[in-house]
Amino acid sequence: MAALGVKRYETGLLELHKQLSPPSMVAHPHSTLASRSSGTRITWSTLPPQLHPAGAGVPAERRQRKCDQIDSVLAIVMPLASKEDMHIVDFGGGTGAIALPLAGLLPEVTVTIVDVSEKSLAIAQRRAADAGVVNLKIFCGDIGSFSDAFDLGISLHACGEASDLAMHACITAGARFVIAPCCVGKLSRKRMNNVTWNQTGSFDARLSYPRSAVISAVLSSENYDALACAGDFSEVSTDGSKQGTLRRLAKCWLEHDRQLWAEEKGFSCFVCRMEPPTASQKNQILFGWPRTSPPEQAVIDALTHSAVDEILSSGIELLRPYSVTSNDGIQGDGLSHAAETCVESTTSTCAQDVPALKFALAASEWSEAEIGDVRARLSEVKDGPVEVPAGSSRQRKLVHFIAGEMGMRHRSLGKKSKAVLVYPCAHN
Repeated sequence: MAALGVKRYETGLLELHKQLSPPSMVAHPHSTLASRSSGTRITWSTLPPQLHPAGAGVPAERRQRKCDQIDSVLAIVMPLASKEDMHIVDFGGGTGAIALPLAGLLPEVTVTIVDVSEKSLAIAQRRAADAGVVNLKIFCGDIGSFSDAFDLGISLHACGEASDLAMHACITAGARFVIAPCCVGKLSRKRMNNVTWNQTGSFDARLSYPRSAVISAVLSSENYDALACAGDFSEVSTDGSKQGTLRRLAKCWLEHDRQLWAEEKGFSCFVCRMEPPTASQKNQILFGWPRTSPPEQAVIDALTHSAVDEILSSGIELLRPYSVTSNDGIQGDGLSHAAETCVESTTSTCAQDVPALKFALAASEWSEAEIGDVRARLSEVKDGPVEVPAGSSRQRKLVHFIAGEMGMRHRSLGKKSKAVLVYPCAHN
């Protein structure tokens, strides 16, 4: 149960923030000075035109973003493709958006596309033939049914569980991986995933979530589902708002869960954003390798520069006021016991617990104008108790929150009354 406008996914964020160290990211190779000057970006003009996203029918208005996505992933793939006879597998590769440029850039390796769509694979084969690419293979089938040996697995925006199936295949094979996940909302058990249904005849996930033992020990399956739904968002539509910042933080924790799972399986794993980050709304990339067979140290150094991620830092900052409050554990509604007591009984000591409630204010969807209006009305409560009008559940929660913040006793008079009974501070 959520309280004070705190949504279930926000409760999940509180649980994670209270008990675990926050996620971290590394810089994308293109964002470092050394890489910017080293010519690692794709020069599309040197490749056959059939290998360009336009050759796959990508609309003109999306081509630059698709080029940036491919470029961002291949900037990590190329240093990891260290052997001439390497076998690289593109899971969920469709028409060859990333596999074909890779095959063209590295003619000495074998690139295999794994996809369930015969139509998409036929397009990839035609593009390869037209471009004279001879080192491309295809496998028509589900990711879980692919059993050939390979050295490096990649995936660009494989939908929902497919990204995890790709990671699972790489880790099972002891292969390096570069994965840019997509559609994390489909990881929620409450959302029916047609991709899973088409392959298994069931909407049940084939993998367990949360992925890692660390996150599973902290986050309930219900709160994970809420976190997954919240993390499946449009970067543009949520940009700049507190709610949007927390939803982006939810996405960071979902990718961190995958990172921790890989580390539990004996892999080194890192997370970065595409460069530029505007390349995609889903712009995080996970990459890693077995600890027993890492790449050369120079490659590791080039790929793992530490970075301060603005989105991650902003989300953590919204949670920070909560971390300096009572040491009591998280309750079922995501508030500390001190904050919960303040909500329910609101004694005179509640003013001392205001920092514990600042998270609810930051995370809510109430506007600054709404908050200011209620605070002004409650400031005028001198004699009481006073019935404060609140015509909706959302407004009642706001009155309860502000009253608690101001150290005032308050209780609901029920939905039919559309009011909250508030006692002035002098009567506490």
